[in-house]
Amino acid sequence: MAASRPTVVTVGGRELKLTNLDKVLYPASDLGPAFTKAEVIDYHARIAPTILPHLAGRCITFLRFPDGADQPGFFEKRCPKHRPDWVRTAIGPGDRGGDIGYCRLDEPASLVWSANLAALELHVPMALAADLESPRAVVFGGAGTGKTVLACEKARQLTDEGNTVLLTCFNEFLARRLSADKSLEHVTIATFHSLCISTARSAGLEVPTSPESKWRISDAPILLMEGAEATGLNFDAVVVDEGQDFSRLC
Repeated sequence: MAASRPTVVTVGGRELKLTNLDKVLYPASDLGPAFTKAEVIDYHARIAPTILPHLAGRCITFLRFPDGADQPGFFEKRCPKHRPDWVRTAIGPGDRGGDIGYCRLDEPASLVWSANLAALELHVPMALAADLESPRAVVFGGAGTGKTVLACEKARQLTDEGNTVLLTCFNEFLARRLSADKSLEHVTIATFHSLCISTARSAGLEVPTSPESKWRISDAPILLMEGAEATGLNFDAVVVDEGQDFSRLC
């Protein structure tokens, strides 16, 4: 069957050719009806005023699903060569092939263009393209959201300012990895529970040989407070990568 002819539209004074508008990108499910490519593009056009302030001036990585969200997609960092000449690019983190020119989505037309590519996910760095070394956001969330990177950067900044700093992280493996980082050599790094146990033992407090989960939740935080007072444990600043443990002290 012959492909349908492109639909030409104008967005913000830019002319675009939209294709395969009847293609289903989100299949129907128990949660709701199917969404076609035309509906996805319309949604992007309507949310442009809200989302563009969070996208503009940044290196955008596309996660594209040309066959629909229920089929395998692919990441696209390098901005396609067939992009319109008004879609700007920015040099961002490269690969073995050298620098990468990422797409910039700075206006409604470029956002609509990305939707026409079935770029259903837009992955955005926390820094602007003009200053990739200066994140402009603090992230709270689960594993993989970049909190540890921000925590390490804050710990480095505090030590550079002459503070004694404790950085607590999620698990022993991560603690060992961070301890091997030369840029963190002046930071005390520990997991929350290892800190509880070592501080309690230094204060001569009784600690189980193989602490159970219940002990870690109920007794460990109390021993940390008692042990810290007894040993004079003190830091100018504490940077917490995983806050749920320290919430038990409150």
